[in-house]
This record gives sequence, C-alpha cells and structure tokens, in this order.
Amino acid sequence: MIESFVKYYNDRLDGYHVAQILLIGFCIAFVFTPPKHDGKSILIFMASVAGIAFVYSLLEALYGSIFVLVPPLQRLNSLFADITATVLYGIFFSKYKKNIVVILIGVISASVVLISDCLRDVCYFYVGPGNEVLVGVFIILVNLLLVPLGLLINRFNLNRFISIPRKNTVLIIISCFIVMIFVATSLVVQTVFNDDGRSAVRIILAIIGVALLSIHLLNYLNLYFICERSDSELELQAQNKIMQANADMLNLTDRNLKDIRTFMHDAENRYAYMAELFKRGEYEELKKYLESITRNHLESLSIIDCGNRMVSNILNMEKGKADACGVKFLTSLNVPPVLPFDEVMFCSLLTNMIDNAIEACNRNNIENGEVRINISIMQEYLFIQVINPIPHNADKESLLSLNTEKSDVNNHGYGTKIIRQIAAKFNGHAMFSVEEDKFIAEAMLDLFFDKKRK
Repeated sequence: MIESFVKYYNDRLDGYHVAQILLIGFCIAFVFTPPKHDGKSILIFMASVAGIAFVYSLLEALYGSIFVLVPPLQRLNSLFADITATVLYGIFFSKYKKNIVVILIGVISASVVLISDCLRDVCYFYVGPGNEVLVGVFIILVNLLLVPLGLLINRFNLNRFISIPRKNTVLIIISCFIVMIFVATSLVVQTVFNDDGRSAVRIILAIIGVALLSIHLLNYLNLYFICERSDSELELQAQNKIMQANADMLNLTDRNLKDIRTFMHDAENRYAYMAELFKRGEYEELKKYLESITRNHLESLSIIDCGNRMVSNILNMEKGKADACGVKFLTSLNVPPVLPFDEVMFCSLLTNMIDNAIEACNRNNIENGEVRINISIMQEYLFIQVINPIPHNADKESLLSLNTEKSDVNNHGYGTKIIRQIAAKFNGHAMFSVEEDKFIAEAMLDLFFDKKRK
C-alpha cells in the first residue's frame, strides 16, 4: 500500500497537475475564507491555498493507492479528493453558518469535479492523449475557470441573508448528489471500456457535464435571488414598522399635549374642589378624587422613554397594540442611548418577540393578561426578555417545539426563526423556555459584535 502510494504520488504530480490543484485550492479558500485588503490577510490566504493543494495531493495519492486495487474505480481518486478537501476546509476553517457551509461544500465540490473532469475530457477529445504538453496546457486553461467560479460564489454569498428556505437548500443538495453520481458513473464507464479519450461517448458525457454545471450554478443563483427577495420583504416589513412606530409616537405626543392642555385648563377648578374637600375633612372623598385623576388622566399621559429613541418608539408602538388587545404592558428597561445594531434588523427582532407574546395572550383569551419586557445590559451583551402567561393546561412540549396555532400556516415558525437568525447575526443567540405558567423568550446580542467581526 505504501509503495503504491509513493509511486502514484511521484508519477501523478507534474507541473500541470500542481497548477490544477493550486487553482482548486484558490477556489475553495476564496469561497470559505476570502482575504481582506491587507498584507497579513493575503499572506494567510496564500498559505491556505498552498495548504489545500498539499492536502489535496495527499488525498488524491491516498485514494489512488486504494482504488488501484479495484480497477473500475481507479479514476475516482480526484473526485473523492475534491469532496474530502472541500469538506475538511469548510468544516474546520469557515466561519459561516452551518447550513451555508453545507450548501457551499456541495456547490464547490460539484462544480470543481465538473470542471476538472468533464471539461478536461473535451481537451482529450480535441487534442488527443498523445500530445501531453498541449493537453496539459489546455487542462490548465480549463481549470482557470475555477478562479471566476470562486469569485462568482463569493460575490453571491448566501451568508449575508437571515433566512435560507429549507426546500431550496434540499434541492441544492440533491443537485450536488446528482452531479457526483453522474461524474463517478462516467469515470467508471470510461475505465471499464478502456476509453482512450477520443470516443463519441466521452464527448457526449462531457457535454452533459457542461450542461449539468450550468444548471447547477443557475440553481445556486436562483437560491441567492430567492433569499435576496425574502430578505428585502423582511426589511420592508421592518421599515414599515419603524415608520409606524414613529407615526404612533407623534400621535401619542400630540394626544398627550391635548390632554395636558385640557388638564391645565381645569386645574384651577380641580384645585379649588380638592381644597374644599380638605377643608371639610372629607379625606376619603379626596382620596377617591385623586385616584380618579390618576386613573383617567395621568395614566393616559404615560410615554415609554428608556433613553434610546429607537427602542422607545418600538415599545410605544407595541404598547398601543397591547392596549388594543386589553393586555397589560410592563417594562423594566436599562438601554444605552446608542446601540450598534442595524435599526431594521433590531426592530424586526424586538417586534417579533413582543408580537408573539401579545398574540399568545389574545389567542388564549387569558384574563388580566400581561406582557413583561425586560431589557438590560449583561456584561458585553444586550439582554432582551419577553414574558407572557400561558393557560394552565397548555402543552408545554408543543410550545417549546414552537408549533403554530395560527391560521397562517405558511408563516409557521417564521417569527421565531427570524429571532434566532437575527440574534446569531449579532453574534448572540435566542432561547425559548416555559416556567410554571409563563412562556419566556430571551435574546442576547453582542454589543461589540461589529468590532469583533473586523
């Protein structure tokens, strides 16, 4: 086994092949860990490319020494080296979300094997296996397509999106498996029939491979634009909520000013009436009158002001929703005047958390329902907690699995999914729990996520 490994490694690794695996390394590294515009980052990137190429050559030699024992499979070493190198680098070095890593591993692996194997066959068909120098040059030219491939996937990177549709992700993975099976089958067929590279079957398989590559990349781009549209809709909804919150705040301020004018207009008469009650010693009646003023006027003048304009506006808007549903709205707030989070994303997270709580109170017809919002700073994180009551006989396991009871089945679990993904975007996380008769939604957002990312 060792002799076979060494012999394969020495025979295979010529200048043309070194250039090919370096291009493969560039494509993989540029997609998963693109360099920044500084010397240190570029040096690390170049080292990554060289490291991937070295590991790739070892894997190719290893698989070659294994598959030589099974003749029909001896051409599959490059295919398995492509997949293994991409999987290892994606898992251990990429900082993308797990589902994004899985998608990119599939897309890059499938694209690389199609370019390296199927397009290479076109060179063999037109040049012929006898002219090794010309074939080597053409193979390098073909593999140069890996550079724009890496640039393309990096340009249309899915990691920037909040949500990736599960159905489309599954379709991408299935597409990758189809490509792998096709390439493996075509290589086995060529080996079994001892194809010299000039047969019509080989060129037909190569043409099919090119078509599959086009379909495969179009499928990925289609997923990108679907995610872009979904994020745009989400951003538009959040912007509408921000505009609504600002408008509600203006209306609330205007209404409070009118109430203040009315209150001040009647202040002299009210003061005289209270003075007369006090003079007569009717303290119980005076107490009731003061409670009436507090209940009917002072409460109507209440505005949530936590010192942060954006958070205050959102909470006042949500308080209006709670009041309309007869739900008590309680807050405990310690919020910095300026937050580092994107206004649209933060609005979407906070409104989804509070909307879910208000809707739960309303849906379950809970008497004297109340929603409690706690926002505070915990070390380097902004802690957000939203608590709402649940019925005594509620199925807690169903609640924690976030099964929806809404009539809008299409948006099943979408709000909680957005909460989790936005929290992750800010280097934090979201949690949902049930304690006694309360459902608790919590989010931790890193106040220094932007600096850490840089």
